[in-house]
Amino acid sequence: GETLNNQTIRVDAGTYYENVVIKKRISLLGENRETTIIDGQRMGNVVSVEDSNVTFSGFTVRNSGHEKLDSGISIQFAWRARSEENYVVNCNIGILASTMGGDDLIRKNHIINCSDTGISVLAAFDNMIEENILVNNNFSLILSACSGNTLRDNSVSYNSKGIYLYASMDNVITGNVIVNNTKYGILLAEYSQNNTITKNYVSGNDYGVYCMDSEENIFHHNSFVTNDNQAYLTGYKPESNIWHDPLSNEGNYW
Repeated sequence: GETLNNQTIRVDAGTYYENVVIKKRISLLGENRETTIIDGQRMGNVVSVEDSNVTFSGFTVRNSGHEKLDSGISIQFAWRARSEENYVVNCNIGILASTMGGDDLIRKNHIINCSDTGISVLAAFDNMIEENILVNNNFSLILSACSGNTLRDNSVSYNSKGIYLYASMDNVITGNVIVNNTKYGILLAEYSQNNTITKNYVSGNDYGVYCMDSEENIFHHNSFVTNDNQAYLTGYKPESNIWHDPLSNEGNYW
């Protein structure tokens, strides 16, 4: 029969070679994320979420195409989408939330071996990105032209680059473990400003934090440990960044 809004659809374990497009407000739930597999056969987005209030959970999503925005899970023009407890493997972008959507929840996903980015948030607002595990991606997690997002309690390790804020403001980066990334732990660039970066553990990266042409960001209660370069600031108004809690005056652990 016809799929209706607000319907819950449960998908049996198995490997499905297809590209899934969700255009209604449904919950699509896999039986087991290790054995319920959607394989995009290296063409386009594996899963496209094109309506609001969609929940997508309990799948392995693998083998997207490799054009610029091809993704394992693509959430576009959608509000209050939930992507939870999925494995996303061998994609171009693992999870993409983009284009004027927001209030999405990206939570407890494992994102591995993505050639461009693990999680990319592009011109989207007020999203919660929490408790994800990102390993062996190029960029781990990018916010581009974004505001009001929270990145919380993610594990970011053994990627080429860690968390990257590009032309983004008023975001909160807190409680993340950012270790053993080849290049940057945290990178801010292109006039990213007024972001709060707190309570992160940043260790074993080439640069713990690299701040380029970005101003008035607040860093406090982070641990920067055994990075080759703990913090590097360059470009426009680097002195405007604040390295302590404005309330308690407490700084960071170096």
